[in-house]
Amino acid sequence: MIVLVPLTFNDGSAIPRAILDEVFEELFVHFHGSTVRGTVDGTYRMQSGAKRVEKLLEVWVVVDSEDFPLLEALVARFCEKLGQEAMYVERTGAVVKLIAPRPAGERDHD
Repeated sequence: MIVLVPLTFNDGSAIPRAILDEVFEELFVHFHGSTVRGTVDGTYRMQSGAKRVEKLLEVWVVVDSEDFPLLEALVARFCEKLGQEAMYVERTGAVVKLIAPRPAGERDHD
């Protein structure tokens, strides 16, 4: 799943690194890690109708389908902590494998 994490509050002030670290720690505790793909630009129509342009971190998280509700609940907490009206979450159709090295006796021979 992809979560876009804002780097600023709605007033434009930077979100402290300590708060971002808390977000990533929660993702680690519940989903065993995440990957930050980089910074992206996004726009959002605020409830007031105002256009908000912001920098966000594109964060990928491997989530089993039965844990989708858990991620959504965490993002709702992040939303509150980061002072957001809403946060972007995308469910991808990707198949993810974490592949470890094979023992020496099982390695392919070149």
